Amino acid sequence: NYLVNVQLVTYGEANFELDAGIVEVIQPSNRIEYDRINPICNDPVISIQNTGSTTLTSLVISYEVSGGMSEEYTWTGSLDFLEKEEVTLPISDQSFWVGNGGNVFSVTLSSPNGGSDEYAGNNSYSSPFQLTDVYDSPIYIKLRTNNLAYQNSYTVKDSDGNIVYSLDDLDNSTTYQDTLNLPAGCYTLELEDSGDDAGSGITLYGST
Repeated sequence: NYLVNVQLVTYGEANFELDAGIVEVIQPSNRIEYDRINPICNDPVISIQNTGSTTLTSLVISYEVSGGMSEEYTWTGSLDFLEKEEVTLPISDQSFWVGNGGNVFSVTLSSPNGGSDEYAGNNSYSSPFQLTDVYDSPIYIKLRTNNLAYQNSYTVKDSDGNIVYSLDDLDNSTTYQDTLNLPAGCYTLELEDSGDDAGSGITLYGST
């Protein structure tokens, strides 16, 4: 006996000449596949797609959190039919994330190539999200190394990607505690482990 399962997918010409769509919101998002890169307090990231037969070269993107102020970004590039691209949306400052507490990020596309989008059904996307934790200054970082401390290091970066603090060249089985007095802003803590073993443990907490 032979059991055969077959799927055949066919499609014709593009339904629209000028059409741009949002594939998904990557940041901010509660989706499990993006859990390692969320929550965020810096620039949102979305995925767009050209779903029209005409090459997509520009696009106006409007975005906001529920109850907050809307911002606008003009994307330029070159996407052929069905090509995708991740787009980082700049925010003016951290007040962008202040809304009515609903924690829903919304984004809308318009004016593809300076014209009218022929299909509105894929122009908008809403993404529930969680806000990042907020810590008062100073911040205390406690790192406990294992017996392979040379594999470990960590950095603290600001919203522009600048390193504001780093720690490396560590000793084995040692506890390090650092106190950081940082201005208000958005920061990312990155712990590196170059080995395949269970890495060191790190604790982050604010002042009381």
